[in-house]
Amino acid sequence: MQERLRHFYAEALGGEIVSGSVRARGWLLIFYVIPDYKPPTWPLGETPKQMHFEWMVEDLESAVGKLQSLGATLAEYQRPEDGGLRVMLDPAGHPFCVARTSGVTPVFRDEASRQHR
Repeated sequence: MQERLRHFYAEALGGEIVSGSVRARGWLLIFYVIPDYKPPTWPLGETPKQMHFEWMVEDLESAVGKLQSLGATLAEYQRPEDGGLRVMLDPAGHPFCVARTSGVTPVFRDEASRQHR
């Protein structure tokens, strides 16, 4: 499974595999073997997430298609109110979100600009 995860994240992030880890976009992702691993459950937290990525993209459907071609799957549960966001699962079952950049409200940017006035 580690090898599938390495290849998935290296391809998805445009990175490279270096000494068993993935180096991409200033990140170093290291994958460990977990005995008796159970994938996280979504949306119920019976088995909690070990990590979570939010990927911002211009073209949501193209990004989802590319990630599926690399081994990701759409989570069974999708929030109906989040039309600009898809919850996906990597090859080991870790959930991550892919969101359309045009559908994101920049609340933090607004807060920061108010504090600097």
